[in-house]
Amino acid sequence: MEAGPPMHGHIVASEAFERIARLVDRLAFATEADEVFTAVVDEGISGLSAQSAAAFLIDHDNEQLVIVAHRNVPDVTLDVFPLALDVDVPVTDAARTGAPIWIDDRETRDRWYPRLRGSPIAVGSSAVLPVPHNGHTIGVLALGFDGDHRFAETERSFCLMLAALAGLAGGPKLKDP
Repeated sequence: MEAGPPMHGHIVASEAFERIARLVDRLAFATEADEVFTAVVDEGISGLSAQSAAAFLIDHDNEQLVIVAHRNVPDVTLDVFPLALDVDVPVTDAARTGAPIWIDDRETRDRWYPRLRGSPIAVGSSAVLPVPHNGHTIGVLALGFDGDHRFAETERSFCLMLAALAGLAGGPKLKDP
């Protein structure tokens, strides 16, 4: 009987795994929360070829979202922050509910969030993910796409991992946003 390779010795390194490994390495050296969230935004935008990405934190009064890192977000969008949590838009919904929001196309976005119809600040599709820390949502990671984007399970898993790593690495470093 011939011995084959050990079963535990085979790890398949996919692009997503490699990106997460690079991000973990970068997060290990982050000393401030903004460094953590910037690293997560950078990896999210490049890993998914997103048009834009932003990370938000819930303020210490639990009343509004404050933007802490962003890439390719138009000024007209940045100008609405800080944003009250009671405004009915995807980022505040994810912050309030602690549930991810997957918007595949403009039709879905407009049906779920009619106030965004025709808005210059709205992207066509998006992944909007709560950032967890110690059982609470501390913020939101949002990845935007210009056109339709149907999220495959591997992309959803990648996005959820980004948000989880943001909370794990960034939560302990937070000061008041």
